[in-house]
Amino acid sequence: MVAALDSRKVRLINAISQLDNVNLVEKVEQLLLAELAPAQNKALEALLQPIVEKTDLNEILKEQHYTGPNRKRFGKFVKALNIEEPIEQLMAQLTK
Repeated sequence: MVAALDSRKVRLINAISQLDNVNLVEKVEQLLLAELAPAQNKALEALLQPIVEKTDLNEILKEQHYTGPNRKRFGKFVKALNIEEPIEQLMAQLTK
């Protein structure tokens, strides 16, 4: 019984993923939201955010509150590595 239900779910997911009609996708979405329990409804709404057409790195950095590397900590890390080879030799090793 469980296998049959899982199989039906997979077929349904595949059918939904092949839909090209935005209105039909919205109707399916509304039907699911109406039938789910309130806790599941909130979780599903969080997952149903629109996909951004164009990715903007600056916007992502702003959303994630990225401040960049800590230069002081990074400097200590580099110093602790005690790298003695010239940069040219290190770069050449990357292409081997």
